[in-house]
Amino acid sequence: MKKILLFLGALALIGADCIGGTKTVEGDWYLAFDLPSDWVMTTVYSEGTMPIGLDGVSLEDSEIYLQSSSLHMIFDDSEVPEEFVEKVGEVKRDDMTRISILRLSSRRHLPDDVEDLGDGFYKLGDLYYFEGESGDKYMFTVEQMGQDISVAQEVILSAKEVTVNQQ
Repeated sequence: MKKILLFLGALALIGADCIGGTKTVEGDWYLAFDLPSDWVMTTVYSEGTMPIGLDGVSLEDSEIYLQSSSLHMIFDDSEVPEEFVEKVGEVKRDDMTRISILRLSSRRHLPDDVEDLGDGFYKLGDLYYFEGESGDKYMFTVEQMGQDISVAQEVILSAKEVTVNQQ
């Protein structure tokens, strides 16, 4: 009886669209931004305490960074191990901004108390959200040292969901 109830519960969740495949969009899609000069888009490059390379961003990535420099950024004042610097080269520790962008499930509801900024953008405290025309949602968090938040906000609000077709 217990197995039957679990099975019926799973079917109910599938029917309510709580479990199942991801929402698909025709063609490959990504977010495009108007980035200031010297800014770069990169994959998340910290794996434990050692970084991975600043590589190009894949369509399969669920989290990316937009940052004001192509150098690896360190936002705390901890000592950087010598082997870390040997592996990545120069690191940036001041006068920098990094925006983390996390793709959320299209089924995820935004908090009720978000501030509507228009054009699919929302803000709650230090978090920004974007809901594209496809229904996909994104969350933006900003880390900065010595730079004005208005630049990061301009970058976030420049996001456009773009669909490209394979040739």
